[in-house]
Amino acid sequence: MRAEDAQALLRQIPLDARFTYDWERNILYLNFEDLQIKSMNVIEDVIAKTRQICEPLGHKVYAVVNYGGLNSTATWMTPTSMGRRKWATPNFHGVTRFTTSAFMRAKLGDVLPSRGVAPHVYQSEEEAAGAERATVPRQD
Repeated sequence: MRAEDAQALLRQIPLDARFTYDWERNILYLNFEDLQIKSMNVIEDVIAKTRQICEPLGHKVYAVVNYGGLNSTATWMTPTSMGRRKWATPNFHGVTRFTTSAFMRAKLGDVLPSRGVAPHVYQSEEEAAGAERATVPRQD
């Protein structure tokens, strides 16, 4: 194994550690930073973990997603491969996205409208979380 590959493996965040639910703010943070998506298995694991967190809550949550350094194939960006309707609709009031990478903001800005999603991608987690709070409040 090359040294660069070994270092990348050590930096890889376990999937379970990529999800944080903030009860007070009703926000599920999804950290896809440096996530390697090389198969549909990764997508299916993300969907399963999201359901595992959201469904027991009994209400929709806001989602804030970090796309910094996300590494994926072009097929991942299609609506059918993501299963967006089956995954996001029952779980989320809305989703805001952020990345510090101008390249990734441009890439997502090109892809999101074709998925029926607002193309704005914020530059920081704080901006994304602040924008998310402008949506519908949780109904307890």
